[in-house]
Amino acid sequence: MTVDENRVGDAAEMASARLMLDQYGCEICSNYYISNCLIEAIKAKLRNSNVHIIMRKVHGGLIPHFLWRDESGLIYDFGTDHSILTPLMYRGYLRRRREHD
Repeated sequence: MTVDENRVGDAAEMASARLMLDQYGCEICSNYYISNCLIEAIKAKLRNSNVHIIMRKVHGGLIPHFLWRDESGLIYDFGTDHSILTPLMYRGYLRRRREHD
C-alpha cells in the first residue's frame, strides 16, 4: 500500500466515524429544527420534481408519516425525538437511509 492509499483509507474511516445515526440506524442529515414530515416532503418535491413522496400509516396513529425517495434510491424523512410542540409541529431532524432499510 502506498502513502496515498493510506491517506484515502484514513479519510474514509474518519468520514464514517463522523456519521451520526439515530436510534433506528438512519443517518442524521441535519441539526434539530421545528417542522413536520409533510412540510419536509413537499419542500423536497418543490426542489426536485423527480422526488417521489411516500405516505405510510403509523401503527396506532391517526396522522400518517411522509417520506420521500430521490433518484439515487435514498429514502429521506423528518425524524423526531417525540418532542411535540403543537399537534402538527415537532422538534426533529432530517434523516436518510437506503431504500431496502
